[in-house]
Amino acid sequence: MYQSLILGARCIDEVVLVADKKITKANEIGSISFEYKRKLYGELGHVIFGVSGSTDTFELIVNEIKERIKRL
Repeated sequence: MYQSLILGARCIDEVVLVADKKITKANEIGSISFEYKRKLYGELGHVIFGVSGSTDTFELIVNEIKERIKRL
């Protein structure tokens, strides 16, 4: 089993987020490979997104949120 880590801590006047970078990816044959990608994204001002697992699904969700914010 592969583990992932995104850790957050509230300090006196800020929040600290830390994440590893290894993401697993299964291919069509069923074997698992590893990619090194960011897991924390700060693309919307003061909002931080964290992801573990499939970055493809995560990117779809973040893009949808950004589009909805643009329409506001």
